[in-house]
Amino acid sequence: MLLQGLTQWQRGRTATRPDEVLAPYRAATGLAPEDLPAFFRLPFWTLRYRGERWAAIAEALLELRAALVTGNEPATDTACDRIGTLRHNSARLVPTTEVERAAWRGSSWQQAKWPALCDETRATFGNRDFAREIHTPANA
Repeated sequence: MLLQGLTQWQRGRTATRPDEVLAPYRAATGLAPEDLPAFFRLPFWTLRYRGERWAAIAEALLELRAALVTGNEPATDTACDRIGTLRHNSARLVPTTEVERAAWRGSSWQQAKWPALCDETRATFGNRDFAREIHTPANA
C-alpha cells in the first residue's frame, strides 16, 4: 500500500520544517493535513483504517504542526503528550512504555508504522525555533 512502510517517511526524513515532513504524504495522496479528520470519518473505509481514532490522530497532527510552526514549546509538549495517549484501531499509536518500546525495537512491522521513537524526534526538533526559521529568508 502507498502509505504503509517507510517510503514516504524516508522522503521526508531530512526535512527541517513540519510542512516539509508532510510534503511526501500530501504529494502521494493529494490531501492536505486539514482534510484528514473528515477523510477518516468517511463511511467507505474498512474498520481497520477509519473512524474516530484515526480522525483524532489527524487532529493531533494538526495540533502538533501548529505548535511547531509557531514555536510554542508548551503547546508542542502538550501535543506530544496527547499523541502518546492515542490508539489506532489495533494498538497505541506511539510506543511509550518500556514494554512497548522493547516490542517496537524487535518488530520491523511496528517500526514501519512508527519509524522513530518520540524521544529521538524531540532530541532532533526540540531545540528548533520553527517560527523564526519559517519567517527568515534563507539568505539572511
